[in-house]
Amino acid sequence: SELNHFLKDNPYNAYFAKPFSLSAVVAKIKQTLVELYPHLEIVKGLELKSNEVKYSRVRIVHFLHFNTVNCDVYLRLSEGKFVKILNKDELFSKEVLRKYTRKEVEYLYIEQTSFENFSKMVLDYCKRSLEIDMCCLDALSGTSSLDAKVDAQVWGISSIFEIANKLGLDPRMVELTTVICNSTLDVLRNQSSIKGLLEKLIKSDNFLYQHSLLSVYIASAAATEMGWDERSTMEKLATAGILHDLSLERVSDSIKPENLEQFDIISDDQTIDRRVKKIIMNHPLDTYAMVKNATAFQDVDNIILHHHELPNGEGFPHKLSASQIPPLTCLFILAETFARKIITKEINDDVVRELLLSFKKDYKQGNFRKPLEGLLSVFNHGRMTGSAR
Repeated sequence: SELNHFLKDNPYNAYFAKPFSLSAVVAKIKQTLVELYPHLEIVKGLELKSNEVKYSRVRIVHFLHFNTVNCDVYLRLSEGKFVKILNKDELFSKEVLRKYTRKEVEYLYIEQTSFENFSKMVLDYCKRSLEIDMCCLDALSGTSSLDAKVDAQVWGISSIFEIANKLGLDPRMVELTTVICNSTLDVLRNQSSIKGLLEKLIKSDNFLYQHSLLSVYIASAAATEMGWDERSTMEKLATAGILHDLSLERVSDSIKPENLEQFDIISDDQTIDRRVKKIIMNHPLDTYAMVKNATAFQDVDNIILHHHELPNGEGFPHKLSASQIPPLTCLFILAETFARKIITKEINDDVVRELLLSFKKDYKQGNFRKPLEGLLSVFNHGRMTGSAR
């Protein structure tokens, strides 16, 4: 019974019925490597038969933003069996896709050769959506400007996660990251209270991406309360928030909200699959490696590298102490940790008070002291209620 959802739990899972050949196993491994990491040189060198790799999976949510797409789109019926549901450049109704979402279909598939062009279309549209003035979004979307803006930010982050893990962080994704960063800072400037933002980001299901955006808003609000609101500082915090979990896209289907809350003690959690646990433990290093070569993100890579360190020296990957972690990184750690712990809860005074009490106990040392004051200020008398500082 534990294997009932084996293929659904992870689209890259596969099984082989006995008797099977070693070549079939090798072929499946090659197929998975090429689909997940086509930008890596070692993968580009794999010899593949023309029929071994045909499709790349894409979240169905991306197609819901369009009425026509630049490639054929397929539904996977079973391992190795696909049926076309949308034709390239043909107009379609979103209801065609919603019938699949009602059946809990999360992914559709496109031919791998089409993935780069499809990605360009998605990234360009995300960027345009975020650059539309907030007052215009009211009229266009039928929802509040805040809802429309935050939804566009979450979609942008999910697009970066999904595409960067296949193509690397190319200039288009760097540009979209900057646009999302500017958009979040614009929203924060126009909000008297952060409570509405928190409620908006907690109520949806895309928690990995919403957790990233939640981290951005909390870190930026705390920096503002502290007077660390120079544009360059705010941009570093926002960029770190957007990208810090980038490599977790590989196991996004296996990460539950309750796991996010326990990341700091993940090594002791026996309920998480060993492969998933290893990727979680390595994700600060893996994401650091993806980000460090992007010159636009200077100084952000080290914030990402250390975002799971703890003041008691028991964090990962380097077990740094409170005095070894730079103050700006301490601020981001506090915001990211708070975002993880509150994303599974309701936003109310009792929950916030309980979390803040635990933070006052655990983070009152070393370079965490001043950032802790900023976090407390956000929720005690600053942007949580909208009252004046």
